[in-house]
Amino acid sequence: MYSEYSERRAKMSDQEIAEKMVEIVDEFQRQTGMPDEVADNVVRRCFRKMELIDAPAEYILLLLPDELKNACFRSWINKRTMELVKKKEAVANVQLV
Repeated sequence: MYSEYSERRAKMSDQEIAEKMVEIVDEFQRQTGMPDEVADNVVRRCFRKMELIDAPAEYILLLLPDELKNACFRSWINKRTMELVKKKEAVANVQLV
């Protein structure tokens, strides 16, 4: 799968890949307000995943947008879960009184 992707695309330089990554992250942050720290963690996670599967450098351009979206979904789910837990605790406290 990864080799097919590499063969279909012209070989990109590391500089071109880095520039495209910055564009992807900047655009995503503009749309979502994702903090730099979170985006940096997502980029590091992408590199780690690529390292584990020995993916070519260009693969990050496919992986990064998906991982940024996944981080947003995880954040929303965690926030919503905390809201529901707090609501449940508040109801339980009211019933005790």
